[in-house]
Amino acid sequence: MKKLLFSLSLLIVMAAVLKAQPQDTKVIITGYVVNASGSDPSNEYVQLMATEHINFAETPYAVITCYTSFSGNYETKAPVHGWVTGLIPSKSTGKKDANGNPVEDPTSQTTKFNLTSGEVQPGEFFYVGGANKRINGSSSTDISETAAIEANRAKWIRVLPYHNTSTLPPWSGDDGVGGGIFGALFGDSDAPQGIAVFNTTSVDETTVPVDVVFFGTWPTAEADQKKLYDNSGSTELGYRICNTDRYSTADGAFFGKGNNKYLFGSDGTVNKFYQLKGVYNVATKSWTTPRALNTITMTTTSPLSLIETGSTTLPVNIVSVKAEVLAKAVRLHWTTASETNNAYFEVLRSNNQTDFVSIGKVTGNNAAHDYVFTDYSPLPGTAYYKLRQVDLDGTAIEFDIIAVKNGLNPDKLNMAVNVGGNTLRVFTQSVENTEALLTVTDISGKKVLEKKIRLVNGNAVYQEPFNQPQGIYVVSLKTSKEQAVLKFGK
Repeated sequence: MKKLLFSLSLLIVMAAVLKAQPQDTKVIITGYVVNASGSDPSNEYVQLMATEHINFAETPYAVITCYTSFSGNYETKAPVHGWVTGLIPSKSTGKKDANGNPVEDPTSQTTKFNLTSGEVQPGEFFYVGGANKRINGSSSTDISETAAIEANRAKWIRVLPYHNTSTLPPWSGDDGVGGGIFGALFGDSDAPQGIAVFNTTSVDETTVPVDVVFFGTWPTAEADQKKLYDNSGSTELGYRICNTDRYSTADGAFFGKGNNKYLFGSDGTVNKFYQLKGVYNVATKSWTTPRALNTITMTTTSPLSLIETGSTTLPVNIVSVKAEVLAKAVRLHWTTASETNNAYFEVLRSNNQTDFVSIGKVTGNNAAHDYVFTDYSPLPGTAYYKLRQVDLDGTAIEFDIIAVKNGLNPDKLNMAVNVGGNTLRVFTQSVENTEALLTVTDISGKKVLEKKIRLVNGNAVYQEPFNQPQGIYVVSLKTSKEQAVLKFGK
């Protein structure tokens, strides 16, 4: 999988609005496997995507799956405790205990996965599910973190060795939510199944998820509908939903209530990956294009790229912005983790946080990229900057304001770098006229450019051909008194 490089400085936090309600999530659901080749135990999984950088040790999440069925020995009931219902009795097995009473073995209606370790980057896929870590059943392509083929190494954040306990010892979901005799996260029928993401591991029946999807077919029988949502008693029973591309709490807080009956497809057919394709806008924390189902047929030799290509996208995902005050200039540096249809960024400036004017544009790269813009005529005192990103169709999004106090570091050698095409531009800020050695090395330390230049007191721009492949480079500017070093990407 593509690993995204970025430096985290000042994290942009934007208001998220969907139908006048916030959707505060850094994790979105992008796909699932409900019936892998062979047996289900430890082979089903959920594919997710991070919309921002997450260190799960610092920001724990939880993913909970729900299993429903309207027939057979594992018939489920209305979820008394919602997403944390966990184990429920199955129908009688036909066995009797020592006292002659019918034996009812427990099975799992919901299974919980706590995400408490590991890190993911914006736009990166990661997985939760069965411990086998195979793409399509126990005899299929290895997509574990140590797979022999590097391109097939997926990022697994939490797995469980769930199984049928007729031949193996009991298993349990995290915090005791899940387990029993039945080794499956989902049913193989068209009865509705579900996945919910929580931005906490402290989940009870009142906790609202931050993303949720259901798939299957809505039942026609009222008795079956009541196994999903039941308000016939004093308390509503069911699975809580949140505001997403397909559900709204304005229609009720539960799946099955009001208009909250949307179901993505899944008939339990074997060898299928159910991919959810959409466009998620990180700036507004909402879906520009709602998720829709794309069914992918897998074999036992399918590569990881099959299920990660053409999935949900983050149009322009800015992960960090920082401002550096030079002697007589202000340098803005921002990093994107992904870009789609990005025409350009516009840099806006104000002296009062209200009246902003454009002071420059930077063409979009349409791939993860590091950007630099230098304001060589900064305002005195405190100035305010913000970015406006403009799509190819003219749609624009503005990001958060950054306050910058001018007049710091007046006696320091400063440098900024910008690469456009095959040209390297080095912006310098010096407090004296002096000679300097400009050196550029690749990430391995190999020298790709070395040249003596003459610095002038104040600001200057130096331009050099840079016919190097894409990658990460380190530029050094050294005088007899001091040195400035900067990492940049092409």
